[in-house]
Amino acid sequence: MPITEESFLALFEKRRPSVKLFSELLEPLPPETREKYYQYACFLFLNRFDKMTVWYQIFLKNLMKHDLQRFSDYLMKTSGFPNLQCEVKRFKPVVQLFHMLTADKENVNFSFELISFFAKLTFNSNLKISSLESYIRNYQFTPETFFEFAEYVKIYF
Repeated sequence: MPITEESFLALFEKRRPSVKLFSELLEPLPPETREKYYQYACFLFLNRFDKMTVWYQIFLKNLMKHDLQRFSDYLMKTSGFPNLQCEVKRFKPVVQLFHMLTADKENVNFSFELISFFAKLTFNSNLKISSLESYIRNYQFTPETFFEFAEYVKIYF
């Protein structure tokens, strides 16, 4: 039986939706059914978000942030995002770039995971978001790597 918006909302039985409650409600279900509910949550987030109540909007936003890898996988399988991705031959310069962007921790409020999610959507890579996050977070940027990175940047005057 396909999941509909009504059956999805009925899952919560008029309780305030949350990521924790969603996980608890799905726990007794078979893995395939759980995955269908997650997929439908992604669908609702992308297609019906503005029609949902505030509580469901908060829940859906938190659910997507809670599992950015699953959300990224959904976008790559069901949308045109892969056609918009930039092809890169070497991913190291991309990691260097994002590491530089996140270096100013005093003036920038960011999440390495969220930055990794956007990098995953933007650049064609087989890396999981958690791996990309680790690379960006732990990259050791030195003066030598600055010059190595500069080789990939063209400046036009």
